Amino acid sequence: MLTSAVQTTSGPVVGTTQAGMRAFKGVPFATAPRFAKAMPPKAWTEPLRCTGYGAYAPQPGHLDHADEAACLSLNIWTRAEADRPLPVLVFIHGGAFVTGGGADYDGAFLAAHGPAVIVTINYRLGPLGFLQLHRLGLGEANNLAISDSLAALDWVRANIADFGGDPDAITLSGQSAGASMVIALATLPQARGKFIRALALSAPGRNIMSADHADDVARRVLAELELAHDQPRLPLCHCQSSSRRWSASVAGLRTRPNKAPCSARCSMES
Repeated sequence: MLTSAVQTTSGPVVGTTQAGMRAFKGVPFATAPRFAKAMPPKAWTEPLRCTGYGAYAPQPGHLDHADEAACLSLNIWTRAEADRPLPVLVFIHGGAFVTGGGADYDGAFLAAHGPAVIVTINYRLGPLGFLQLHRLGLGEANNLAISDSLAALDWVRANIADFGGDPDAITLSGQSAGASMVIALATLPQARGKFIRALALSAPGRNIMSADHADDVARRVLAELELAHDQPRLPLCHCQSSSRRWSASVAGLRTRPNKAPCSARCSMES
């Protein structure tokens, strides 16, 4: 059975209701331009049916169900009726930074027994989410998965009250790779005020890679894509002239869809 429409900042959505619970799946919170920060989705006026999970972020094993531009969606489970605004749990999935999605977790049980409003999110994975190209000519391409998560938190803060949640009682949680992202977000000034508690489950024990390592990975990806084969393997350099030399090759990443980055060489490799 469909719910009544709930208005969001982008347009109205309808979900499903069963056994006193409501579920809204595949709710767009942003669009994902390649190697650029997430942008608000195009607004709509007619109720959007959010009754099935949205597209996965591109990843091994889900290429047939993946859509890079449309992968930034979230899922909400909430009680059909509540006598007060409920606390909110926003969950970031794991998957070694290269696989997974919010659809891998069903929040219905926890929402019913919390009670709470449960939100799971998608974010860009592998090179599309973590490759660091900002020192090589693409200024926004710097841990875009983190900015995706910030966009999701902004959406939740702006809209969750209309789904029965308390925007001032948001807990951010994640498992494995998602736990690492929770820890990172807890340290970011840009995340201040977006959640009040953080819960990191099974965070990996590996060290954060250095900027030198991240840049070396980025250069190897460019070489694999034959976008930088004519460029010398320069040492790390932050000067403008070096950035300009690389920018012409790096810009090709946005215009060569048939040469998608290889997840095996993503910037989160050890």
